[in-house]
Amino acid sequence: MNIPVSIFIMDVSSSSRGGNGYELAEYLDSLVEWMVTAAAGIVPIQAKHRAGDEIIVIAEGFSTAYILAFYLRSIWKYGGQEPYFGLSFGSIGSKVEEIDPEKWIHPLAKKAREANDLLKQEQTSRPHFKFRIDGNKPSLFDGYGPEFEWLLNAVLAQQQEYISNQTELQKNVFSLYLIFKKQKVVADLLKKTPATISSHVKKGKGEELLDSCSGLVKILNSLEEKSCTITDSPFSIAETLHRSIKETLKEVFKP
Repeated sequence: MNIPVSIFIMDVSSSSRGGNGYELAEYLDSLVEWMVTAAAGIVPIQAKHRAGDEIIVIAEGFSTAYILAFYLRSIWKYGGQEPYFGLSFGSIGSKVEEIDPEKWIHPLAKKAREANDLLKQEQTSRPHFKFRIDGNKPSLFDGYGPEFEWLLNAVLAQQQEYISNQTELQKNVFSLYLIFKKQKVVADLLKKTPATISSHVKKGKGEELLDSCSGLVKILNSLEEKSCTITDSPFSIAETLHRSIKETLKEVFKP
């Protein structure tokens, strides 16, 4: 059995300093429920809010965990307590549905933990995402694992630059534009004009951020398609997941 999977381990910066521990824990529980709902019937996932402020997601498909993490970060509502995600992907010998996230011991989980720990060490300007991959699998990376990991993280670094340079209003505009993709709807929600929304999307590098996310997802899907025995196209699964995520979020942010 050769099942393609991806993982993220998420923590929250300054989670103990806001005096909102109970509220934050409830919010994390709601995010887990949202991810499970969005993925239902599309792709198997295991999502768990563990002790404190940690969420672990194990999902079928090389790009699934990153897609979920990208949306989760984009809709995150605690500006002073940002999430950060250690990511990994590869192949395993069991179905995702059979995994217990609390007990699962696997090199991919270790890599996601390493990535999370590296982010945790960044005390200032902490990035939101980092990949660590198992570069010792020649069938997957043809011996270029470290180089491939570096390139993935270079793409994430460019994304981080776009995000870090956004104003609070530009971040709000982007999160809504990501969901609705219609400037008039975003304008109505924020009580702004469509021209103002268009300006903030442009100044906040919204389209560039979307293109970067799309390109990274395509790379992961292509790698999965070429390296794993699969029956369904990872590209079509990812597209269906995107649509489902947006539909579930529209219910939360609907006008």
